Amino acid sequence: MGRPPISVELRAARSHLAVMIDEAIKQGHRASGLANKPWTEQEFATAVRGHVTNVRKWRNRDNPERPVNIQPILNAFYAKDAPARNEMEQAWRRAGGLDDTPSEPREMTTRTFSEIAAPVDLLVNQPEMDNQGVNLIVPYILRLRVASGCTIEAKVDGQPVAMTFDIGLSKPWLQVQSSHWQPVNGSIFRSKPHDNIDIDATWKDAVLLTGPTENGCVVGQPLRDEPNIVMEPAGSGGDGRIVVSVKADPETGFMLTACGEAPPNDRQRDIIHAILNTGIPRDNDKRMEIASVTVYPPKPKD
Repeated sequence: MGRPPISVELRAARSHLAVMIDEAIKQGHRASGLANKPWTEQEFATAVRGHVTNVRKWRNRDNPERPVNIQPILNAFYAKDAPARNEMEQAWRRAGGLDDTPSEPREMTTRTFSEIAAPVDLLVNQPEMDNQGVNLIVPYILRLRVASGCTIEAKVDGQPVAMTFDIGLSKPWLQVQSSHWQPVNGSIFRSKPHDNIDIDATWKDAVLLTGPTENGCVVGQPLRDEPNIVMEPAGSGGDGRIVVSVKADPETGFMLTACGEAPPNDRQRDIIHAILNTGIPRDNDKRMEIASVTVYPPKPKD
């Protein structure tokens, strides 16, 4: 079943949103508050972590496509307290047939991603010191898959709705964090090349996994030949915890397909967006935690 027909009012609302986005790009609006030179489509696509094709569709006044998520666009254009930010967000909601005030789904009780789906298996064994008693060896196993037939209940306009979907990770990050330990130089977290990582991706103590892929999702064991994370002391003293986690950017890191209708209509997209953004932990870089294991170094022998 395809998309339902778009009403005259909804089409007009989408055109109005496209005009706002197009004008903001032409005028060079930026979150700093300074209107610099106009954005190029490639610059703007990079800023919102999207694709040039999407930018062209968003600003197409005659045949616009409503962005699935307006927040990256607002973050690129406006500061958090800018009145124009609220105006564009309201225009985006109208373009989706929604009220000006946030509507359902909301107040979902899910607090961990594993309650929604399990696209990641992350097993981390107890760390051990190396033979020299200096570096720490952290054994782990990482497997990724497309989780099929996941179902969650939400509310739309006060009515319960069950959404079933398949979900995988298109751009997963593997991160290791510790206040007292850091990956050794020459590891994949520093400078060591690997076929299944992007060595140009920069994020502290993390690697962006790029393969192997299946239908746009990273699957299997991308780091099968790297079974250990070797860590060295960071500074002097301390034996703090080590957190190994898989994370993803909610705007670009998921491949999600609603079951029963393809492509999903706009209301389904809103539900999907709510699923990915309600109650699930984020870090300071706004990446979403998919799986996480905390371990501690062995206690010194007496």
